[in-house]
Amino acid sequence: MLNLLRYKEQADYGDPTDAAPCSEREAYFQRYLPAFNKIASSEGVEGIKVFYVGALAVCLVAPSDEK
Repeated sequence: MLNLLRYKEQADYGDPTDAAPCSEREAYFQRYLPAFNKIASSEGVEGIKVFYVGALAVCLVAPSDEK
């Protein structure tokens, strides 16, 4: 698997929002994924599961100064 996600320290929604400030990692796991699953379920898509979430081990395609 190649993970192409990059997270900023502060989530940027591009326009004013009522959402409380958080990191992009928090926004992805606590806001986007639940909303995605809700929409997928409403369209009849079932059985979506997260099999593994882990820490970064090696950067293959990122600049050396980035995590």
